[in-house]
Amino acid sequence: MDIRILAATNEDIEACVAERRFREDLYYRLAAFRLHLPPLRERPKDIVPLFLYCAGRIRPEIAAHLAKGSMRKALHAVLAKASFRGNVRELDNVARRFCLLWKPDQSTAAERALLTQCLGVREETADPPADLKTALRHTEKTVLQELVGVYRSRQELAHALGVDRSTLWRKLRRHGVVLDRDRPGGTPEK
Repeated sequence: MDIRILAATNEDIEACVAERRFREDLYYRLAAFRLHLPPLRERPKDIVPLFLYCAGRIRPEIAAHLAKGSMRKALHAVLAKASFRGNVRELDNVARRFCLLWKPDQSTAAERALLTQCLGVREETADPPADLKTALRHTEKTVLQELVGVYRSRQELAHALGVDRSTLWRKLRRHGVVLDRDRPGGTPEK
């Protein structure tokens, strides 16, 4: 039987072995091939290609649009300012938010502003919420308010968010968020 084990850590594993915080025999079993992957903040040239890859997995038409000249430069200018402490996972979440909120036929300036918003670079205008539950509710409401103008139906919005339609309906009702079609004079949902 041929078994291969991949293991990863953000610790200095050799120091852990020396301090007896990691078993030496296990280290030598796992250390057949070592690969050091520096954090994303130390590889700024990788950020835009990784962002395009993440966006392309979600909405390929966006990635093709973003890869063009002026928008690619704007991506680099905005993304280079972020520290990405969460590495590629954080970048992937930024790409997901961007893909959910992106509208076709926007100007480069509008797309740049949207990307800045997705990175969470905002000016503090109010006191921070007192607890995590309140902060999550506020964030959920903000995202829903932004997305109702992007998607034409609850079905599309639920699919984009990866939730069931009834779950979306409860969240919209809890936050008092109304779809355009539900407003007086709105078009019926198909």
